[in-house]
Amino acid sequence: MSKARSGSSRSTRPGFARLITAWGRNHLVVARESLRRIRKAPLQSLLMIAVIAIACSLPASLYLLAGTVKSISGDVSRTTDIQVFFSLTADQEEVEQLTQQWSEFTDVESLSLIDPETGRSEFEAFSGLGSVLDLLEENPLPNVARITPSESIASNRLALENLVSRLSESAIVDEVQFDFAWLERLDNLLTLIDRLNLVIGFMLGLGIVLILINSIRLMIDNRRDEIVIVKLVGGTNEFVRRPLLYTGLWLGFLGGLAALLLTDLAVLAVGSPVNILLGSYELDITAIAPLNALESIVLLSLSSGLGLAGAWLAVAQHLNSIEPR
Repeated sequence: MSKARSGSSRSTRPGFARLITAWGRNHLVVARESLRRIRKAPLQSLLMIAVIAIACSLPASLYLLAGTVKSISGDVSRTTDIQVFFSLTADQEEVEQLTQQWSEFTDVESLSLIDPETGRSEFEAFSGLGSVLDLLEENPLPNVARITPSESIASNRLALENLVSRLSESAIVDEVQFDFAWLERLDNLLTLIDRLNLVIGFMLGLGIVLILINSIRLMIDNRRDEIVIVKLVGGTNEFVRRPLLYTGLWLGFLGGLAALLLTDLAVLAVGSPVNILLGSYELDITAIAPLNALESIVLLSLSSGLGLAGAWLAVAQHLNSIEPR
């Protein structure tokens, strides 16, 4: 009995393997045939690929631009200092002890203390109004601590507010200055760019799907007689659907490849002007970089998925209406 069962199991395994092999070969043949059909209609196919490429390259370019803006925001945050003004009556030794304690904070990257005499020299050098201070009996400038937050909190408003609050606790601190408004505006700008990219990407993706639905529908109409014959000899809707789905998949994939090329060309076109602009602001940031390997794979997957979705919707809508009479 057990021998019979084991023999039956061995006999079904090769059959299942042959079934999987035949299924894979069929898909490979259909994929090749679909690509061949695309090549037989070069003008229509190139137009479709161009539309998909343009629609995919626009959000990809916006994505790269958003990444550059975020890099700029991080660099600007690191170069923005907190100014701490001490009381004019504060003892110099007490000021130095307090700033020494602050420099050991984990969220403080660097700290420099500007004493009244140094502050006066800088004021005279940069303002040209040194003669005005000469009219005063005493130096009116206080000790000033210039603090650069660490990179880990440079773009974190809550952490920066906490640091400013701790710096303000001392009785000898007269005022702490840090402009949070620009940081909030920058966050709003980055949020706007991300939302805009999502909206544009969704609208263009929907446009790709609708265009593919129309193109696949035309292909179905052009192959109506062929589909009728296939169904007459026993072909199922699944059998007829498969090459059309592969056509949409190929168009989406080729459109994604063209989108990668267009995105790289756009990066090359604007890279030099962006470098010049960033250099004029003395920002040590790399200009817009091309999509990396993972981002390129994601773009190709999205474009291929859109092509497949458009073909699937078109087939589901129009294929069932074609039946032999």
